[in-house]
Amino acid sequence: LDIIADITNASWPILIDDGESRFAQRMPLGVSDSIVVIDSAGHVTFSASRTASSEDIIDAIEDIGLGGQQSVLSTLSLFWGPGLAMLFVALPRKKFEVPEEAQVPGSLWGSVALAGGIGFLMVNLAPLIMAFVPGENDIRTWVDLGLLCWFVTAAVRAAMVGTPKEIEFIANRLHRLYPEGFRNWREVEDVERDLLIGFWMGWFIWLAFPATLPQGVAATTMTGGFNYVVGPLLLLVHILVAGVLTLLIRFVASWGGAVSRAFGSFGSGPFSQALGWALIPISLWCLANGIIHANNIGLLSVFNG
Repeated sequence: LDIIADITNASWPILIDDGESRFAQRMPLGVSDSIVVIDSAGHVTFSASRTASSEDIIDAIEDIGLGGQQSVLSTLSLFWGPGLAMLFVALPRKKFEVPEEAQVPGSLWGSVALAGGIGFLMVNLAPLIMAFVPGENDIRTWVDLGLLCWFVTAAVRAAMVGTPKEIEFIANRLHRLYPEGFRNWREVEDVERDLLIGFWMGWFIWLAFPATLPQGVAATTMTGGFNYVVGPLLLLVHILVAGVLTLLIRFVASWGGAVSRAFGSFGSGPFSQALGWALIPISLWCLANGIIHANNIGLLSVFNG
């Protein structure tokens, strides 16, 4: 390494990959000459083939403190796609009724956003925690495979009963935290439906933007200084945006008026089961893709002898 450093006149430490190029295979451009900027959470925030200007590299490094390539607008963009499929699950079960007791203004919308945000966090909490855990990326890949297995089982259970048990459990606990007047006005089934929408959207957010919290929150926090405060605030923003996405889906689903209520009152269960059946092949494809990726980077070599 010292000889290479002298030849290249390098001022940064020089590291050499293992014989199987396991590190390079994880990079966007694979085993090739490239410039890669990696943040403190271990995620690529910039890559370029062969060469890159110093301005681009500096900008990429400075952007790490602002969430890197992650944007809350990316989460909202998923309304046009998986969000439309959630409209059937989000159909209202009955006509809106004015509560008998006075409620805090905005409490209904707030409860929908809160449940949706919690559903999103259920899926994305593990990747966020792993970003702070020191160690090899192999551990994170195993966690990702575990999440994909959970995705498959959740889809299968949804196809069978409509709502996975973990959603029912958390929805019941969340409903108990609300004031009694609010609980009497808004039934636990509605909270369960909000949480279910946030849960499924959380999977699509993670699949489409897997570095949303690891890079957008963890890497920002680990840059230190004032970002120790900015990081947790960004986490709240991401949770809030996921909740707003759930609220938007709920709001659009109610546009049909009596027609929406008719389908929602009689078909909420079957629609949830149908969504589960639709997600089974998607989840299996994602799991297969994850296994293939793990095998390509040599993670499964221990099983291959």
